[in-house]
Amino acid sequence: MYVGSCSQIKASLRFAQYVGFALILAASAVSCRKQKKDSDKLISGPANLVATNGPIDFGTASVGGTVTANLTLSNNGGLLASAPQPKSLTAPFTFLGGYYPGVGGTCGLVIQVGETCTVVLAFSPTSSGAATGELFLTYYNGVDSKTVLTSDITQLTGAASDGAVLSISNGATYDYGTIVIGNTSDKSFTVTNTGTVGATAMAAGTPAMAAPFTFKGGAYPGTGGTCGATLAASGTCTVVVRYTPSAAVLSSDTLRLTYNDGTSTQSATRAMQGTGQTPASLSVSDGATYTYPDTYETLTADKTFTVTNAGSATATSFSNTTPALAAPYGYKGGSYPGTGGTCGASLAGSATCTLIVTYSPTATGATSSTINLTYNDGVATQTASRDVAGTGLGYASLSISDGATYSFGSKYINTTNTDKSFTVTNSQHGSATVVSGAALSAPYTYKGGAYPGTGGTCGNSIGSLATCTIVVRFSPTALGAASDTLTVNYTLPDASTSSATRAMTGTGIGNPGSLDTTFNTTGQVASSIGSADAYGYAVALQSDGKIVVAGSSYNGSDTDFAVARYSTAGALDASFGTGGKVSIDVSAGGNDVAYAVVIQADGKVLVGGSAATSGDLNFSVVRLTSAGAIDTAYGTSGIAITQFNGQDDVLRGLALDSNGKAVAVGYSISLAGKKRFAIARYGTDGTADTTFNTTGRAVFSPIANSQNDCYALSILSSGKIVMAGTALSGTYQFAVAQVSSVGAIDTDFGTSGYTTVDVTAGTDIVKAMAIDSSSNIVLGGVSATGSNQMTVTRLTSVGAVDATFGTAGTYTTAIGAGAADGTALVIDSSGNIIIGGYSTNTEKDFAMMRLTSAGALDASFNSTGQVETDYTGLGGAANNNSIFGLALQSDGKIVAVGNAQAASYDFAIMRYWP
Repeated sequence: MYVGSCSQIKASLRFAQYVGFALILAASAVSCRKQKKDSDKLISGPANLVATNGPIDFGTASVGGTVTANLTLSNNGGLLASAPQPKSLTAPFTFLGGYYPGVGGTCGLVIQVGETCTVVLAFSPTSSGAATGELFLTYYNGVDSKTVLTSDITQLTGAASDGAVLSISNGATYDYGTIVIGNTSDKSFTVTNTGTVGATAMAAGTPAMAAPFTFKGGAYPGTGGTCGATLAASGTCTVVVRYTPSAAVLSSDTLRLTYNDGTSTQSATRAMQGTGQTPASLSVSDGATYTYPDTYETLTADKTFTVTNAGSATATSFSNTTPALAAPYGYKGGSYPGTGGTCGASLAGSATCTLIVTYSPTATGATSSTINLTYNDGVATQTASRDVAGTGLGYASLSISDGATYSFGSKYINTTNTDKSFTVTNSQHGSATVVSGAALSAPYTYKGGAYPGTGGTCGNSIGSLATCTIVVRFSPTALGAASDTLTVNYTLPDASTSSATRAMTGTGIGNPGSLDTTFNTTGQVASSIGSADAYGYAVALQSDGKIVVAGSSYNGSDTDFAVARYSTAGALDASFGTGGKVSIDVSAGGNDVAYAVVIQADGKVLVGGSAATSGDLNFSVVRLTSAGAIDTAYGTSGIAITQFNGQDDVLRGLALDSNGKAVAVGYSISLAGKKRFAIARYGTDGTADTTFNTTGRAVFSPIANSQNDCYALSILSSGKIVMAGTALSGTYQFAVAQVSSVGAIDTDFGTSGYTTVDVTAGTDIVKAMAIDSSSNIVLGGVSATGSNQMTVTRLTSVGAVDATFGTAGTYTTAIGAGAADGTALVIDSSGNIIIGGYSTNTEKDFAMMRLTSAGALDASFNSTGQVETDYTGLGGAANNNSIFGLALQSDGKIVAVGNAQAASYDFAIMRYWP
């Protein structure tokens, strides 16, 4: 038999047209034509198709799923097999895709001799259980046109079961409920496989969950979840989903899980929802600070505060907290929420409650505290606060300014009216009523005579926090301190009374230039020293204010140094010498006169003058202890003697330099009979200071070969020494010399160290001198212009006449109607110049005048700038009284010393108001 004969192909095409496989057999026809071109070949036997791997067992498939298997066919015959087709193949078994040879199969409509090919079968069960079938293929075997069955029947078997089926718990919709914003809620969902096969490829499905829903921790299956990529049949696992609300709304989403149920991808879902809730938010009404009405101390004020929950969550653990309300604030009745308050331990969302706080001031003034309420807002502990403040009122409280004691100071008696306006203040909110001022005692009065004083504004009442004024006048008529109390009486709102007071002091003082009658009751004191005349020539004040006076006293045969010490009240100081007096016979029978006295820093007293210690007069300085005994450690047995030329040497002035050395000046008569300025300096032990001009002494003549006399000295801060007196040049003139600290004339001063001033055409003598705060040299003395007059001249520090002072540098005047002589001069703290001496009318009287620093009479001093005082304590107005020394107390009072005449002359002191 020939393969592929035309008759065979034609028969096959006819059969193929019958069965619908024309396209395939057309290919066989091509093959047949090829065979005809070659030679016809004889092959034995018909085609024989054999299933080489049958029967087929598909195993287990899921219901609804598909399992495939390949069946291998082989043509073991001698002819090609054509037009194969299934004779018998029933569900659930099919060719894959529904047609022979199945999707992916390689067998065609012609199967060559010896060819092997495959068909693809599918098992697609629709119900569970075992399934069987068989495959019959019919084909043309090449021998005849009859359909020939395959030599074997291929048996098909398989089992069907349900696939993996996943379900999620808590359906149909899981509700997280209401959750406060800021909190989270976690839900563990159980996933169950109710199928008979395992689920694979398990994962979170799409679309994924969106906020506020997430897997806990952010990724499937959520922190703590047990699900993985597979889940066995009948198995369970968990996924954890977190709900985190951020807004007060209902939110919903779907939990999706995808998996392969054994056949295809499936999804399991669970709907979820939750409602966000705003946290509780409490506020207390009446903010930011509630201020209670001003309340009197004995009263209370209640305030009902409303507490509002502005959130939707319930506030829990609601209570008062620390710091608690501080007195004078508290909950009414003593505990939260106050009697009548409605707040408790919780407050629902959008609800309100009340609490009552009482203000009970126990003192005046402003206070504050804070209401603090704690609660849980659903998330954490919070605090709601409200500040409270109030002012406690006293009924009324008056006070008077200028406390604790107001001093009117020192005022002149009989001439001064000093008014003071006191401010009365009500420091509380209650009004003071029935206000009146208590009577005052002289020298105090209400100005104009009646409360509140002329110009005062206080009346019968003083309102809340108000002020007014009262004017009090101080009019002293007597010397000394006077005190009184300004008292304002008033009534309080409860009808009780109270008062405000202000202590007042003032001192009546004498008018400038008047006698200070607090001194020995009259302003004057006189003391006899020996048995006859005593003259006071100099004064010095101790640091404790005691007054030391030096001069001379007659002992019956000659004169001695005399010293007396007085208390500040004008009494002889019994602790000094004998009964306050000391007499010193320096020259043992000679006439000794003291003209100067100074107090050392240690309280010892240096007394300087002249004594006839060698037939003629010599400079003599005696040192006394503070008790008035001769200090024998000084000089020789307490006395330092200086002799210049063997002629008379008279000491008139004495001062201490910055080293405590004593400097003495006066005059020395030369062998030619001429007076010269004389100066000596002593060591602190009373010996001659040889660092001063090598001998401790020196003489100078402002006008050479003339009469020169020195009365006064001043020591400058530079250590230079200014000497002042008089010098004869036709007439006596003011004369000044300046000496260096080592005893040489200072040629930078004046003309070659000297200055002379011819004040008048008559006799001009400097008897006193002081240095002012500008280092000017102020000279005081006497000038004769027909009659003697007190004279003050001022020089600059370099010895030139200061033309800005007085008239051309000088002020000169008589005192009263007669002559006047200036013997002592001081400068007060205001720069005023006080010169004292005596005036001569029918007799000599203490006389002083005060000049301004410009050289004019100070009219505030005794109204005229001048004063004359007759000593009245020694028996009459016709006695002679003279000032020779002046000193200023620390309070400015002027101490004038000299002598006063009765049967004899006595030491005399008068003290004047400055």
